[in-house]
Amino acid sequence: MAVASPEQYLADLNPAQREAVLATEGPLLVIAGAGSGKTRVLTYRVAHLINAVGAKPNEILAITFTNKAAGEMKERLQRLLGRSGQGLWILTFHAACGRILRREAQRLGYRSNFTIYDQADQIRLVKQCLPSTSTTCSCSPSTCWNALPMCARSGRRRSATSSSTSTRTRTTRSTGCCNFSRRSIRT
Repeated sequence: MAVASPEQYLADLNPAQREAVLATEGPLLVIAGAGSGKTRVLTYRVAHLINAVGAKPNEILAITFTNKAAGEMKERLQRLLGRSGQGLWILTFHAACGRILRREAQRLGYRSNFTIYDQADQIRLVKQCLPSTSTTCSCSPSTCWNALPMCARSGRRRSATSSSTSTRTRTTRSTGCCNFSRRSIRT
C-alpha cells in the first residue's frame, strides 16, 4: 500500500484545516461544528506527524468523542499510512483512560481484568447486594453506596450499657435513600 504524500492530503484541506494539520509542536484541540471536517483534520495531522515530522506511532495519542469517529480515523489512517501507522492510539476519552488504567493497574494495587460499570450497572449491583432494595428505587448509586456504611453500623452496634444478650429498638436517621429512611433496627 502506497503511503500518501503530504502534498496529496494537504491539497484536500481549507486554510484553517491546513493550519491545524501543520501545527506540529505540542497538543492540539480542534473545536468545530458537525460535518466541518474535524475527523479529517485529526487524521491528516497524525499522518503528517508520522510522514513529514518523523514521529513514531506510539508517541501519538488521538482522542475523539465517539467510537464512530475513532473507527473512521483508524480506517483513514490505515489507508494513508499503511503499515507505518500500526501502534497508534486512536480512542475515545473513556477507552484511552480504561487502557491506561489496565496497563498501570498493578501499580495501583489492582488486577488488569477489572470491569468498569456505567450508572445502570452500578444501580443493578447495589440492588443485588441489598436484597430488600425495592425494584422501583430511583436513588443514584452514590446515594445508596453512601448509605451502606451507616446502615451496617447502625444495624450491628450493641449498646455499651446493655448486656450482650439484651436488645433494644431504635430508629435510624434518614440517609436520603428511599430504602433506608426511618426504619427500625434491632440492636
